[in-house]
Amino acid sequence: MPLNAQEYEIQYRLEDSYWWFVGRRRIICAWLSQLVGGNSDQLLLDIGCGTGTTMWRLRQFCRVVGVDFSNLALARAQSRGLDRLVGGSALSLPFAEGSFGLLTLLDVLEHLKDDAGALRGMRRILRPGGSLLLTVPAYPSLWSQHDVALHHYRRYTGSRLRNVVEAADFRVERLSYAICAPTPLTFAFRWAQGRLATPAAPKTALIQLPRPLNQFLISLLTLEAFALRATALPFGVSLLCHAVRID
Repeated sequence: MPLNAQEYEIQYRLEDSYWWFVGRRRIICAWLSQLVGGNSDQLLLDIGCGTGTTMWRLRQFCRVVGVDFSNLALARAQSRGLDRLVGGSALSLPFAEGSFGLLTLLDVLEHLKDDAGALRGMRRILRPGGSLLLTVPAYPSLWSQHDVALHHYRRYTGSRLRNVVEAADFRVERLSYAICAPTPLTFAFRWAQGRLATPAAPKTALIQLPRPLNQFLISLLTLEAFALRATALPFGVSLLCHAVRID
């Protein structure tokens, strides 16, 4: 189920400044810079590109195409000056076999009912030896009205994500938890949210924070991005995976 117009508007407005979006982008870019070794002529497909902020940043590494099934999201992405945008579903990507050297799938897989089947379809458009970089929310125990509001099917453990990726004929090269520092507070907040939630009206956990706190969290995740270039982290509210198509 897609986000509605109001939800896309909130995301569009927060993506450039909210700690979660900014920090996650820096973590993703840290891994991607290692994958491509600087600016590359490789063609990357950002699957579920949404309103386009991450896609905009990915252009520093390679040539980027964005695909999303939401016309609302694509219109917002286009307003950022992005033009390589295609309407299409992650379950039926409108591209020829082996079209791309890189795929990014950033907090999308949890929205797909058949995650392993979706990955097999994505594998088709990736050239042999090409890379998939994906993120998903971690810990089924963190399931809350936030996930319901965002139309998630599941949250992942590291072992479940590895199994799903390998079942789709990818080889996992690196897998790590991410968004580490806020983990204890996230568990506490989701527990409280569950106690106070109104089942008929689930809400996301995107809460506007005081500017100093927002900047502090961005700084922590910037340090985390630096650390993730060298090592995996043992816990975090997100999972980050780099996998390679095998034949």
